Amino acid sequence: MKKMAVTFFAFVLILSSVSLAQFKIGPKFGLNISSISDEPDYDPGVEQSSQLNIMFGATGELGIAGPFCVELELLYVQKGEDLSGYYNNLPAEQTQTATYLAIPILAKVKLPLGVISPYAYLGPDIGLLLSANRELTIQGQSQGEVDIKDELSSIDFALDFGGGVGFNIAPLITLTFDARFSLGLSNIIDTSQQQQQQQTEPSARTRGIQLMLGAMFGL
Repeated sequence: MKKMAVTFFAFVLILSSVSLAQFKIGPKFGLNISSISDEPDYDPGVEQSSQLNIMFGATGELGIAGPFCVELELLYVQKGEDLSGYYNNLPAEQTQTATYLAIPILAKVKLPLGVISPYAYLGPDIGLLLSANRELTIQGQSQGEVDIKDELSSIDFALDFGGGVGFNIAPLITLTFDARFSLGLSNIIDTSQQQQQQQTEPSARTRGIQLMLGAMFGL
């Protein structure tokens, strides 16, 4: 009887902890101001600039204890850079864009202040390469797109950090605004495709300033 009572009590505690956990899910969409950190640097005559790309997907948030949560996202993200300079003494521009299925796993801390809840988060971001292309334009005339997926690594590992604010517009509905920085940690160039006689392997790491709007629905 004593063992049964202990088991029943433990079962009740488990059910209570699950029921107290808050789970929310919802869509997100926004903009990614992306750039690439290249090593070695391009020639002085080549100018690098960032791209304004789209991103969208879904997110789920699981409340752990008090203000602490875990957020898992599944996002379609475009990353890349624009280059401008000269090709055969003619003004030219080159656009390089890669598309990823990004999976950020974020530790999140919220500070509820009535209908407003500021929050901050930090965590790894695993990007799975979906496609990549390069387009060259000479004197305003496009030379067509080239598929460069085979030149890139299949995974882009990054660290995401930032914050935002949630607006509780109904008991189970929250509108969110996020601002984060995505810092690429891995080399996105597939170095196995490079010639072995090169003394230094080229390196490229993604950077992104991301602004997103979303809605969270409690379950």
